[in-house]
Amino acid sequence: MSELRDSGDTTARPNAFTYSTLIDSLCRAGRFEEATELWEDMAKSYERARANNGGKEEGGGTAAAAPNAIQLTHIVSTLGKSGDPQAGAKADALLDRLESLHSTHKLDRLRPNVRTYTAVITAHAKSRSFNKARAAASALDRLKSAYAASASDDVRPNVAAYTSLLNACAFAVGDAPEKREALRIAAAAYQQMCSDPNGYGAGVRPNQYAYGTMLRVCSNLIPPGKERTASMTSVFRRCKDEGFVNETVLRAMRGGLSEEECIEAIGSKVASEAKVAGDIPEEWRRNVTKGGGGFRNTQQRRRGGG
Repeated sequence: MSELRDSGDTTARPNAFTYSTLIDSLCRAGRFEEATELWEDMAKSYERARANNGGKEEGGGTAAAAPNAIQLTHIVSTLGKSGDPQAGAKADALLDRLESLHSTHKLDRLRPNVRTYTAVITAHAKSRSFNKARAAASALDRLKSAYAASASDDVRPNVAAYTSLLNACAFAVGDAPEKREALRIAAAAYQQMCSDPNGYGAGVRPNQYAYGTMLRVCSNLIPPGKERTASMTSVFRRCKDEGFVNETVLRAMRGGLSEEECIEAIGSKVASEAKVAGDIPEEWRRNVTKGGGGFRNTQQRRRGGG
């Protein structure tokens, strides 16, 4: 790619589509390091071309092979799925680079969006770093700052970003103080989602994924006993009132409470018998998004389907 770019033959010079196609192929193959190197090569080439063009983008083919935030977001998402123990730190470095490019060149296509920040938070959640809850919270803070500075919907914090933070907290690793901090971070984030003190709007309110993940936070980070029972019951009741109960939520309840505690918190036979959407009262699941509940189709179940 670099040989074609530097050959002087403008007909053979790779453009943004060429780079994006290669990056997509590398990401699909899980080769995030090569994808990162290719994106960085494109970014450096773009900066050199602009410098040679008096700092302007027009001319010299600079616009044709310019990097963009969509490409880097794809790379960060791939990094988060890689199992790399340092995925979070590497994602932070990539976000630093993108923010720096945007700050320098002031181009919308280089502006990180909410998906970019969420991918970084998710990379922390899937890493094995001892401080991943704190690092994920820091990435969410960067998203909040970006929104505060621009008020752009492209960087408006949403439920996906917050849920990724809750996930980082739910699976925090380390000693007791580390897990207590993760619980504190998760509790604060959950309260922000419920009350929306920053005015992010309906898009930040908890859904079935957020409630299910918060229940995992309670189950994983609070020792068995009255505090865990009270916390999980509180989360479940709000989830029920908001109409977001699905099988995943019930499974989280069953995993964190004894059968007796679960029945008391949930009530009726739903606690032990609900297997598909139709087993849960309609009012409890009225807002569960289609395809997002982890249920098998009721008709399939009755026919013996998978």
